[in-house]
Amino acid sequence: MSMESNDQETESSPEGRNTSSNTQLSESTGGPAEYVQSGWSKPLPEHLSEPTYWPAVMALGVTALLWGIVTSVIISLVGLALFVLALIGWIGELLHESPER
Repeated sequence: MSMESNDQETESSPEGRNTSSNTQLSESTGGPAEYVQSGWSKPLPEHLSEPTYWPAVMALGVTALLWGIVTSVIISLVGLALFVLALIGWIGELLHESPER
């Protein structure tokens, strides 16, 4: 036996609230119709940075810096140099990124 009702279809939010009275059908180009709460607009896509190796280089630098505390000052200096190089490279990439808008 089916529990569905053909008389009235309602949308419910993830919290379980009925949102059928507060929604309107929004047509999107090239995709399925979406429900948007009245007074709201569909958010623009979030811009993400391009993948980079600088976080991995920074992690290697921190690892060498901490390993050098246990073993040798020279390893700590190499780790510090890697950390500073990665920090400058990562920030430089973020500052020189071209916006796609």
